[in-house]
Amino acid sequence: MSKVSRENVALVAWEALREAGTPFVRLLRAANDALEATLKALGGKAAFQQAFASMSIDKSDEGLAKAFKKVDVDSSGYISAAEISAHVASVYGPMDESITTKMLKAADTDGDGEISLDEFKTVMRAGPDVKADGTLEDGTPLQEDVEDAVDADAPLTKQELEWIVAIRDAAATQSLPCTNVELVQLAIVTKGDTAKALSRLKKMAAWKKDLGLDEITFADAFRKVNATVTTSGYGYLTPYGRAQSGSTALCAWYSEFLPAETEYQSAFKAIIGVFEACTSSLADARRGICIIAECSGVGYSNVSLRTELKFASLYVGGYPVRIERIVLVDVTMLVRVVLKALKRALPAKMRSKFRLSSTANDELYEQHAGRDELPDYLGGGYGGDGGGGGGGGSGDSGALHVEKALAYWSQLHKARAAWEAELVKAYGVGFKELNAGAI
Repeated sequence: MSKVSRENVALVAWEALREAGTPFVRLLRAANDALEATLKALGGKAAFQQAFASMSIDKSDEGLAKAFKKVDVDSSGYISAAEISAHVASVYGPMDESITTKMLKAADTDGDGEISLDEFKTVMRAGPDVKADGTLEDGTPLQEDVEDAVDADAPLTKQELEWIVAIRDAAATQSLPCTNVELVQLAIVTKGDTAKALSRLKKMAAWKKDLGLDEITFADAFRKVNATVTTSGYGYLTPYGRAQSGSTALCAWYSEFLPAETEYQSAFKAIIGVFEACTSSLADARRGICIIAECSGVGYSNVSLRTELKFASLYVGGYPVRIERIVLVDVTMLVRVVLKALKRALPAKMRSKFRLSSTANDELYEQHAGRDELPDYLGGGYGGDGGGGGGGGSGDSGALHVEKALAYWSQLHKARAAWEAELVKAYGVGFKELNAGAI
């Protein structure tokens, strides 16, 4: 049997297994779906390099020639679109045809519809391109979300005020509404990159319009999300207080999460509302947010890579919040596979935010968060009704947990409103009284 025939048999077998729906194959399908979404997002050149990365290619002339021959199955001296598709399918399973079309276009510099050895060498050795929006072709921000050395408790700096003015003026040209606090957040997260700031504002406006976010209150959205997407009725976006790093923190009971029940209007409203609460001061906007997720019981009903990628759009190039870290606790093998696939779709800076931790040896409590104020599903006691946790003890009903969490988030929303009022008093609505020449 020829190599092409063997590959065709493998593709048929793959499809048969996908239809079988066994647990292992559902896992493979989830990973495949995530990789397909990733390759679509990467762009042609980066997608080409990513697809061939599994071959562990030596980028010397000899190494690239050897890799080229493995894909050039008919030994024509050229790689065709069909051969690219066959290679990608043999590694990841069948993919959308648009992916291979994009890859071929990126490598085929002379436009003859095939890839020569020289073209193959060029694309495999090329660095990432820079898109018009200022990002690398693999999605990595060039400037955005890079931590700086500014004291979190210091007043707005001259540089930050200059960034605010630049974003304010850019937003005004496109009639994009923006509160004073949002202008500060955008300045901190994008570091004055007006193109990125406008992109985020447009996404926020689109979410409001497309999902009808103004049609539901944060409290109603929070209650609805906890009632429908968790098996216990609580454990979604539980407030924690402060992580050991000093950043505001929230917890999630991933083992209870039901992505199939997710309704995006409520989910986006709730998540954005929590992000707003966690950035209720200039110091918190600078420090960022710590997310702690319990994962010990995660199974197939708790996993949806498409949902995870949808949510990732909120904090990767979306809502202007700095993610300080994401701690995954007591992860299962399934979580490891999902994380590996998800991280392929995230910018390098965001990939570095993930931490794996454990409750077994007190690692979580020693490195990330004190035990007392953690929710019971993370081995804690919720921290009472004071300034830390989101609820009472483990004997509380799900509804009581949710109401206590809402009370805590509401306190932070009030603090955020007070910060907005301070900024308006100092600089006018929308920072309109801030003159660039007077900074």
